[in-house]
Amino acid sequence: MSPWLNDSFGVIEVANEKNVPVYVNNQILAKTGSRGLALVPWLIPYNENSIHLDDSGLPIDVNLDLADRTIVPMPRSGVFLRYKPTSIGGATVILVTASGEYVPQGATVTLNGKQGQYQVALRGEVFIPDIEYPAVVRVMDLAGQKCAVRIERPPENTPVPKIGPLMCRAEK
Repeated sequence: MSPWLNDSFGVIEVANEKNVPVYVNNQILAKTGSRGLALVPWLIPYNENSIHLDDSGLPIDVNLDLADRTIVPMPRSGVFLRYKPTSIGGATVILVTASGEYVPQGATVTLNGKQGQYQVALRGEVFIPDIEYPAVVRVMDLAGQKCAVRIERPPENTPVPKIGPLMCRAEK
């Protein structure tokens, strides 16, 4: 049983994510249920209705497109919006040199020979958003020195693991 829908409405799907707040024109009108669906009543026909989600309740390893979406429904009609959450397989890697010092800030990191480059931050830390295991991390510092480290598998049961410190062995 549900109330009568005399106005325009929307159905929002955030696949398998429950309790995600749905805002319409900057007002919270619904939350997704156990299957990731929400019914948004009272959309204004022939006018732009701004829809956006709040990801503050999602797990840290889930990424969601939070850009506002604008819909213009017909009178007494429904609109379906699908959001596709993706899992982030990232990790923070802490790298040290053979002498035990942190890899210097600003060094460039590549992963598995792919084109994406990441920069080392303070204390040898580098965040790699899409890491695939086994991973070969190659580092080139500002002086042109190169080193590499291999990561066989991620730590168990951590959504965004912190791996290391790992010793980066010199390469030619």
